Amino acid sequence: MFKFVGKSSKILAYEKYCSGIRISTTQKFHFIQLNPLSSSSTQASKNSILNGKIDVPHSFTVDYLIKLCGLSEKTAISAAKNVNFKTPDKPNSVLAVFKKYGFTDAQVSDIISSYPSVLVCRPQKTLLPKIEFFQSAGFSTVDIAKVLSSGGSLLTRSLETQIVPSLNALRDLFTSYQDLVCPIKRCPGILTRSFQSLMLANIEFLRKVGVPEPNILNLLKSQPRLLVRPCDVLKESVEELEKMGLNPQDGCFARCLWRMASIDKKIWREKMALYERWGCSENEVLIAFKKHASVMAISSGKIVDVMDFLVVKMGYDPSAILKAPFIVTLSLKKTIIPRCLVHQALLSKGLLKKNVRLATLLVYPEKIFLKRFVECFEKEAAELLKVYQEKRKGTK
Repeated sequence: MFKFVGKSSKILAYEKYCSGIRISTTQKFHFIQLNPLSSSSTQASKNSILNGKIDVPHSFTVDYLIKLCGLSEKTAISAAKNVNFKTPDKPNSVLAVFKKYGFTDAQVSDIISSYPSVLVCRPQKTLLPKIEFFQSAGFSTVDIAKVLSSGGSLLTRSLETQIVPSLNALRDLFTSYQDLVCPIKRCPGILTRSFQSLMLANIEFLRKVGVPEPNILNLLKSQPRLLVRPCDVLKESVEELEKMGLNPQDGCFARCLWRMASIDKKIWREKMALYERWGCSENEVLIAFKKHASVMAISSGKIVDVMDFLVVKMGYDPSAILKAPFIVTLSLKKTIIPRCLVHQALLSKGLLKKNVRLATLLVYPEKIFLKRFVECFEKEAAELLKVYQEKRKGTK
């Protein structure tokens, strides 16, 4: 689809932007006048800033950051330590470029909060070549704004030595734009040289241990940050999973790898002990983890609350709960408690011929649950619905 190897092919119309584009005074101020980053009530103050006049006790830079870039006073004062300007010309031209290419007010504020020095850069040299490059690579206007605002550091990186080679490396892995853009939007830093070397090394390691290529690419799309972590961290997590009996070729291996790498060993042991305290064996917990890796990602507090309600208050077998491990990840207040109490009410009234499995009770979308367990019981529907709604709202 695209690949950039030489200067002329890396950046379509690069020379046009670097040498030919000019932002007129009208263009500069069009952004500020038509789409200010703060309310209209401060327009008079903005105008004083645009004219280089200060009528408030802050420095010119701090005032500009607050009134025209949407930064809080605290953030503006902090940012002003890293950038200073006495006239609005340079920052106005930068804001005009962001506006022209569809960056939202919030995105502009995020960029400037993280990298205030961008306001004194030369747009034709720093901003426009990067924006034009992503356009030539097929990125939509919305995606360009998202990538550059989420990964503001890209604005300070070399286009030719870091961004282009990194994008080419990703392009060698993916054949469609939709797949290519996923990891970049989730982790824009993946387009830097340091991350690129880590990513390629980790991908090669996963190939060697037997993880199928489609599974590696799915992992890269959904959890790119995992593949830019130090190689020894990834290797240690793979070894832990293999000790548990997981085969790298299994579909669940990649999903479990992400969770294993993101959980501290001490916290892992604490959560394992919590499940065991409720009567679950280590093997049952590991089987549940393989089915639904999030059982080890939820907080210890939630594990205690869910198991306490289901085991102590409702009388469910803890082993049965872990056979459908998604249960533990559901909202206790909005799903588990109200549905279990409706089910309990139906049983006490003799309206159900047999007990309904917990997993069945909790897996239904809300509309289907209401239809099958509330609305079909005409005489009791109002009372059941009241129980359900009160518990969802937290009303006793």
